[in-house]
Amino acid sequence: MWPHDEGKIGLINEWWKSQGRAPYRALKLKFLEHFDTCYWCSDPVIDYVPPLGEPQKVPDNAATVDHTVSRFFREKGTRVKKVLACNKCNQRRAREENKLYTTAHNERKANLRRSVETDTG
Repeated sequence: MWPHDEGKIGLINEWWKSQGRAPYRALKLKFLEHFDTCYWCSDPVIDYVPPLGEPQKVPDNAATVDHTVSRFFREKGTRVKKVLACNKCNQRRAREENKLYTTAHNERKANLRRSVETDTG
């Protein structure tokens, strides 16, 4: 069984929207009231706030807010749901998404270039 209650996740997302899309810190704290594990890997997460003025590496188990649907490739009308994720999973997914975006962007540029060359040649 999935460790996260999808109904609760939906309610938390609706609460966030009703708050005028309050800062992510408020959304993260709301998730932490109900969940203590990462949506993706189910490892325990902690509420981590870096000390002011000190650049530090964010721990892998720090709680973050993540999108379940790609920001770059979602289809029109697809609802973007936010979930509680550990920093490690959030960063891994961001790297994968950015790599896909860069590849797709480069392919579009190459296709456009070929199209222009075909039209003018």
